[in-house]
Amino acid sequence: STSKGPLLPDIDIDIGRLRVDRFVTEPALSGERRVARLDGRAHIASGRAQVWFDGATIAGQGRAGGDRVKLVLDAVPEQDRLNFQLSVDAPKGGILAGLSGLTQPLALRIDGRGDWKTWNGRFDADLGGQAFARLALSARNGKELTFAQSTQLCGSCHGPILEDWEAGVHGRANGYWNHALGTEVKKDCVNCHNPHSPRFPGRQPAPGPHSLHSPIYSAESHAAKSAD
Repeated sequence: STSKGPLLPDIDIDIGRLRVDRFVTEPALSGERRVARLDGRAHIASGRAQVWFDGATIAGQGRAGGDRVKLVLDAVPEQDRLNFQLSVDAPKGGILAGLSGLTQPLALRIDGRGDWKTWNGRFDADLGGQAFARLALSARNGKELTFAQSTQLCGSCHGPILEDWEAGVHGRANGYWNHALGTEVKKDCVNCHNPHSPRFPGRQPAPGPHSLHSPIYSAESHAAKSAD
């Protein structure tokens, strides 16, 4: 169908609190008997999805623990709101490693900020205690932006500067700091940084420093002269 409808289903799902202090899995599932705790909430209604989950395995006598999954989701597509964080810890010999066939510990982290139009995040994964993946995640809805909305586009690559701009420490703000006296107007990116007319002309990069000026080279040279 080409007709556009709501992204979230038009049904209500409400789990005020689901808590299991002791959830036992038998060896048939992951090779040995394990005990876990589960805690979560979910509320999907009126075009909004809120999900919070925290689950972990519990160590005990002759029983491994350390597995953990945490999820936070708050999504309201119609109001352009999106908050998403996920973390997974799967130690060696744990239930997650057993189910996935991993022989080394795995740690995953997904976190980001933004909205449904422009969302920027990171995906970090460590395998066997070593960095396995460091990825930047981006989501765009393909909507054309005007110059007055340039901060959304520029912030896709210049995240730290966008945060400074939002906090008021980067860029120029006109008007009143005291909003009781009047409004505050922030300059957009293109008001000061026009990519079509840069302030300074482009130049070829200069050559790198000569090796004679390198601190390592200088130390070795002095050492050689002292030996002579």
